[in-house]
Amino acid sequence: KDDERNKVKKIFGRNLSESQVNGIVSYWEYLHEMFTSKHNYSLSATLAHKALYSQNVARADILMYPSLQSKSLAGNFAIHPNFVDNHMKIERAYIVELLNYEGSTGRFDLSVKQFGRFENNRFIWSLANNKHYDKAYDEDFKYMVQ
Repeated sequence: KDDERNKVKKIFGRNLSESQVNGIVSYWEYLHEMFTSKHNYSLSATLAHKALYSQNVARADILMYPSLQSKSLAGNFAIHPNFVDNHMKIERAYIVELLNYEGSTGRFDLSVKQFGRFENNRFIWSLANNKHYDKAYDEDFKYMVQ
């Protein structure tokens, strides 16, 4: 808890009372619980919507939150559509088949069925066994493959 208290003091950069610091830490713990519990998603969905669609300068472009299905071993992203339109572009995609998933470790085995390159505003799909696929696969997954 001291680590969280130090983060509060660093972020707010001013002298806060102990009560204020404790209140912010408690609020963060509450938000953590709301975003990571399997209960009702309505509060976390409302908070996420407000963070993404707020009209003030503190609006978030991207939110990252833990995946409950993976027991927080992986993350999910919520991305504002304007950020996608203005700052992101898709270059390639994969059609995969999940062969095995071990929930306790997060380990999984996939089979890549098709590979798509985005060219001239459309995907060019092919089997996953060509030079474009080999290069892209190495770039995209070299740190994840065992």
